[in-house]
Amino acid sequence: MSWVSTTGTSPLEVDSDVSDDIDADGTHDADAGLPPQLRIHALLEDLAAVEHERWSHWQRYLHDQCSHAEDGSLIIPRELAERWTRQATTDYIDLSETEKSSDREQVREYLRVLARHLD
Repeated sequence: MSWVSTTGTSPLEVDSDVSDDIDADGTHDADAGLPPQLRIHALLEDLAAVEHERWSHWQRYLHDQCSHAEDGSLIIPRELAERWTRQATTDYIDLSETEKSSDREQVREYLRVLARHLD
């Protein structure tokens, strides 16, 4: 894993094979002057890298919260399963302010990538 700064202050951990295409400032130098179709592809790849990191971070957290059975299965504690089920079945507008704040924090990573590509 390596770290790529998405804002200059908040690093984003990405797999090294993904970060090989990304400069230290989190941009693709090769994007300058590319036709729109190729810039869209670069944006797609950058957003996919953010999404993968978000997902893999969640999976590491989830696995750490679970009991590990001998057969390799994961057992989610009842309290967490109930909370996550409630959150998953609740519309954003009806979430608590703390839960909304957590979702906003995740979206900020996507906005940083979009802002870089709009510059």
